[in-house]
Amino acid sequence: DEDKIDAMLKEFSFESLAILESHYITRDCFLPPNFILKNAAKLSRLPVAIVHGKYDLICRPIEAWQLHKKIPGSRLHMVVGGHAASEPAVKRMLKRELIRVAGEAGF
Repeated sequence: DEDKIDAMLKEFSFESLAILESHYITRDCFLPPNFILKNAAKLSRLPVAIVHGKYDLICRPIEAWQLHKKIPGSRLHMVVGGHAASEPAVKRMLKRELIRVAGEAGF
């Protein structure tokens, strides 16, 4: 339910991840080139929703579109926001999709 999702989002401090994120990003997340796009189709049996802030300066909107096109059946939501899951429009859509997926899975 929505209250549980709110509690989970408040529980984790996204700001504390900055050092860890920079470590991974400077090393291409320890992945070979184009690994995610090359393997994205493997997710097609799962309910995949991509929520992307159109003002995200870290992951460009074109990259969200490319990922969406590689995952048959995925849903792409472009919202007014940036990169952070804590931004209001991003958070609203993440909650909406979590509720949808949980409902489809019978939770």
